[in-house]
Amino acid sequence: MPIRHDLLLQQVQLYYAGHSRYIGVFDTKQEAAAAYERARECCSNFDKLDPTQKMIKRNIELSCKAAFDGGTCRRKQMTTD
Repeated sequence: MPIRHDLLLQQVQLYYAGHSRYIGVFDTKQEAAAAYERARECCSNFDKLDPTQKMIKRNIELSCKAAFDGGTCRRKQMTTD
């Protein structure tokens, strides 16, 4: 069966806090490239200090949201659990 290249999805990953982080899957290369740039821009706004695991998780969630929403990264106030 031949591969339909028009149906292939584009996966976006971003290197952050020492690991490759999954951002999401997009329909086209153009959408994936735009999402990557939004996620990268979002991560560049975070403090460069050694983040805790909780901060890393929150930052990646914000990056994913920015990638899919097409907006900018908005830093949220951390809440204590």
